[in-house]
Formats: sequence, structure tokens, C-alpha cells
Amino acid sequence: MKKGLSAPFPKVLLRLLLLVLIISSLGLFVTGLMKYDELQREKEALQREKEALELEIEELQYLIDCPVDYDYIIRVAREKLGLHMPDEIIYYTDYNK
Repeated sequence: MKKGLSAPFPKVLLRLLLLVLIISSLGLFVTGLMKYDELQREKEALQREKEALELEIEELQYLIDCPVDYDYIIRVAREKLGLHMPDEIIYYTDYNK
């Protein structure tokens, strides 16, 4: 039997292989945690966007469902067209800008 390099070499190789396996496992674990954190932040942002869009849908549904009567016409004329009644006095300030 040959002695010398052949006996300790498998132990060193096994320890080195085990060390590489542990380091690569830790690297994959940390990478997975970072990806998970990124996906959680993206999920929260999408949830906030979803809530904002649901609120906008409710507002638009209200506008669709509200009756077209005199008060509605007056409100649209004021808000959208900037019109006013003939007997009203309008004051303009820089505060609104």
C-alpha cells in the first residue's frame, strides 16, 4: 500500500467539498431571502394601487348611478366647465394656484 498523499487527501477533499456546499447553500438562502423581500415590497405596492383603483371605481360608479337632474347639471357646470350663475360674484385669489 502507498502511504503519503493518498491517505489525508480524501479527508481534505471531503472537508473542502463540505465547506463549498455550506457556503453555496448559505448564498442561495440569502439570495432567496432578498428575492422574497423584494416580492413582498412589490406585493404591498400592488395592494396599495389596487385599493386606489377600487376607490376610483366606486367614485366613477357613483357618477354613473347618480341621477341627471338640475343639481347634477349645476355641479358639473361649476366643477368641469368653470361656469357660475349670473347673480354670483366670483373672487379669484392666488391661494387656489
